[in-house]
Amino acid sequence: MSDESQFEYQLYRESSQKFDYYITGISATLTGFFIHNLQPIEFGVNRDTLQLVGISFTAISLIAGLLQIERVATAIRLNHERNKKQRLLYSAEGMVPNQEMKHQPEDRPMTPEECIKYKTNLNKIIKDVDDGMASHGRVSRIAYDVRSYALVLGILCMLGSKITW
Repeated sequence: MSDESQFEYQLYRESSQKFDYYITGISATLTGFFIHNLQPIEFGVNRDTLQLVGISFTAISLIAGLLQIERVATAIRLNHERNKKQRLLYSAEGMVPNQEMKHQPEDRPMTPEECIKYKTNLNKIIKDVDDGMASHGRVSRIAYDVRSYALVLGILCMLGSKITW
């Protein structure tokens, strides 16, 4: 990755994270505000019930936002781990067994069998990390959607509770 594209990606990640924190902060603020203004309610189809539903949706939005932030941070860590292992694999591909490839603690040359085992192990780790990143990506997208829809529904319910019936 070139320095320019890496810088652009870093700017994108920072702006995306700031937006996530902003939306999650709005959810937390609205949840606190709505709970603070909550009066004793009478259940049924009325304003009080609609207000309680609105509070529930904003609380769900807050929880989903926190989950989404956590999953993105974990995916970034997994991506870093994958890139480290990928660099090790690329460097191992060009090395000659018994000459350049050495065991780290003993500093003795690796046999061809040990080189194959080492490369296979790196490939397995990379595949496992890829699977973990895919799983985190799915959960993050679901949490993003839940956060967005729950926040909109919560605000609409709260606005609906202010309408005189």
